[in-house]
Amino acid sequence: MHFRDLEGLYQAEAAARMGVSRTTLARILTRARRTVTAALIGGERLLLDTDAATADPEPDHAIQSP
Repeated sequence: MHFRDLEGLYQAEAAARMGVSRTTLARILTRARRTVTAALIGGERLLLDTDAATADPEPDHAIQSP
């Protein structure tokens, strides 16, 4: 979400900087936005791991390191 939402890069450029395909980036962004929305609206816990090796967490509503 950083490259796309904070830096305003186009999806193709953000994907290239992350070393993933555009479709993978789209899936990552969808999952991340769904997770953040669930945490904000549903009061669910949101755990962030800024040192995670992958940007594709499991599809639950908490982001945790493996």
